[in-house]
Amino acid sequence: VDIPTGLLPARSRKSIRLTFQPQFAGDFEMLLVCKLNNAHNLVYDSECLVKGRASYPTVCIRDARMVNGDCRPGCDSSQLWQQFSLTELNEALTQPPTVDVQEEKFKFRFIPQP
Repeated sequence: VDIPTGLLPARSRKSIRLTFQPQFAGDFEMLLVCKLNNAHNLVYDSECLVKGRASYPTVCIRDARMVNGDCRPGCDSSQLWQQFSLTELNEALTQPPTVDVQEEKFKFRFIPQP
């Protein structure tokens, strides 16, 4: 919330900005409560239910090809899919991010290596 506390003149309105930044994917519900005091120190609660949904970006590899004329005999798309384990990588990319992905489970080995 951009301004969590403050005083408002009587019969006025105030817009607030609420930023939703979840740490993981899923459905979320939050109760936003505004406490209102009047001149007699009576406290009123005004509530608003805020719902949000978070997801993670997805990536899917659909094609792999050699470029710059480096196509040697036997070096076709199916060999690249096998060499880079692209089917396994695509399966992993459809799942929520895990520690395995963060720890670089998929390390590509380019031949010849520098």
